[in-house]
Amino acid sequence: ADHPDPFFSDVFHGGRLMTADDCRTMVREIYGRRSEFRDYYLEPVTPRQLIQRLLHNLKARALQEGDEERAGRAIDLLLALFPWELDELRDRGMLRERLGDYPAALDDLQQYVRYRAGARDIETVSEAVRSLRRHIGVDPG
Repeated sequence: ADHPDPFFSDVFHGGRLMTADDCRTMVREIYGRRSEFRDYYLEPVTPRQLIQRLLHNLKARALQEGDEERAGRAIDLLLALFPWELDELRDRGMLRERLGDYPAALDDLQQYVRYRAGARDIETVSEAVRSLRRHIGVDPG
């Protein structure tokens, strides 16, 4: 039996129904030609992926509003779901440093440096680790 073409719901515009072509058009209008549309964008997300997306949005909003404690809670939840998400570990470490929780910041940032040696920001994060070690009197070894 033939299956009807799937349709999608645009939750940002009252749940209006959209076809796959409508989705392609919307992506082109928002991102222009710099971002090529991929058909896998239309695949359903798992509940875990949906929660991850929501937590990323909550984190971004909290940071925009300068609410670092709320952003930290969102990162904690992301790390509960994905414990080896090293970018989140780095972000939590930097937040903890700003909030004055130096031992916990050092723990997060040292793990990032250990497992992300080739990252673009490795020098910045390594300097933060050195600074934290000096600040809390940890042997720099």
